[in-house]
Order: sequence, then structure tokens, then C-alpha cells
Amino acid sequence: MYSFGIILNVMWRRDEPYVERDFTGPLHLLRAVQEGLRPVVPGTTPRFLGELMNNCWAPEPGDRISAADAFAAFNEEEALKR
Repeated sequence: MYSFGIILNVMWRRDEPYVERDFTGPLHLLRAVQEGLRPVVPGTTPRFLGELMNNCWAPEPGDRISAADAFAAFNEEEALKR
């Protein structure tokens, strides 16, 4: 689900993750992510979407949202708009 959260972030920001950081190579980026670095969630992000991104990036993989729960979150948000 981590990758799904990254995709959501890229789609919302319309930019690559971590562009605000200057990494000297892919291994430095990998280490930073392993140490807990996550992409910036812009303040313009709808609350449910920002929470979903953060749930996809939980530090422990077992704590990350499931695909079924992510799907349900989108359906719930759509139902609230009706």
C-alpha cells in the first residue's frame, strides 16, 4: 500500500515525491525512507485523501491500510458528496 500512497501523492501534487529534498543518490533516498521520511502532503489536500496517504505510509507494513479499506474510503467519500 506504500506505493499506492505515493501514487496518490504524485497525482495530487502533480510532481515527483521528495523534489524538495536534495539526495546525492538513490541509496540516500532509500535510507531516508527506511528511517521514516514520507512525502509532503500539501495543505490543499482534502482531509480524507491526506489521511489515506498517511495510512498507506504507516511505519510498520502491518499497520498500513488494506486495499479493501482504501477502496471503502473512496466509496464513503463519494457517498458523502451525494
